[in-house]
Amino acid sequence: MNNNKQFVKINTMLNVYYYAIISTYFSKFVLAQTQTQCTPFVYDKTKPYNTQGLLADYNSNNIRQQSGLINLFLTKKDNSSTGTRLSIADDFHYGTVDVKMRVAKGKNVVSSFILMGKNKDEIDFEFVQNSDNKTNIIQTNFFYNGIPIYDKNAKMYKYSKPLSDFYNTYSIHWTPEHYEWRFNNNTLRRLYKNTTQNYPDDTSKIQFGIWEAKPSTWAGPGIDWKDEPFVLSIESIRVGCFNTTSATTNTTNTNTTNTTSSKSISVSLPTTTQLSSILSTPTTTTTMSSSGNGYIQKYSLLAVMITMFLIY
Repeated sequence: MNNNKQFVKINTMLNVYYYAIISTYFSKFVLAQTQTQCTPFVYDKTKPYNTQGLLADYNSNNIRQQSGLINLFLTKKDNSSTGTRLSIADDFHYGTVDVKMRVAKGKNVVSSFILMGKNKDEIDFEFVQNSDNKTNIIQTNFFYNGIPIYDKNAKMYKYSKPLSDFYNTYSIHWTPEHYEWRFNNNTLRRLYKNTTQNYPDDTSKIQFGIWEAKPSTWAGPGIDWKDEPFVLSIESIRVGCFNTTSATTNTTNTNTTNTTSSKSISVSLPTTTQLSSILSTPTTTTTMSSSGNGYIQKYSLLAVMITMFLIY
């Protein structure tokens, strides 16, 4: 009789322990699936830009495709200026955007490369030539819910050459945990989610624009139309999508319109060998983007401990 009771206790303990392990194992796959929305994209110079999912948000006449380059112009109309903005039609949430471009010259002429969220979250590169520089300042910034905090969020980097004289590659790399601003494949800056309460994390549009800024210390004393033409020239655009399972970026150009809001997964139960491996691995070493994953693992093991306590 005592042997039967002991067998039931051991069997119950092993069942609870097994299911705790299964939940820990399964959570590594399920909870790592951070929601993403992204379509790989590569600009094809041989085709009209507006047949590739690139849109003129306004003033399409100021966007001209010339020898494969997409040129955005700031022009004078009556007594004011008129710029333009180019966007990628598909939404973007986690991945890497690389654009090779030559920014516009001219005081008070702003060139921009921006991720703009639906709730006005923003990550940007901006370039302007004021009276003190020759468009050799790379300006990085981020906004949360459209609220600018320039003294905290803006950072600037000086380059040795005028950026309006050469084509350079600017990149924004975005994961669930951090942003990177890159210049010619060198990381200028990182913003980590756990270092700010105002982390921009809204599904965004990828935008490129040229516009006139009002006279200011930042932008300059005012535009001088004798310096025309004012052109932001884009040579290439590439969008790679972040794989939340393997933490890699897929840059394959599939030319599809499919967007992935949540990846489908298949999970098989672990073998005896895999269970041994899981048992020997501390749960604290599992890195997840969801804050809830740790709780599942901790409470799974807590259930085992409580069951053992009650049994014995």
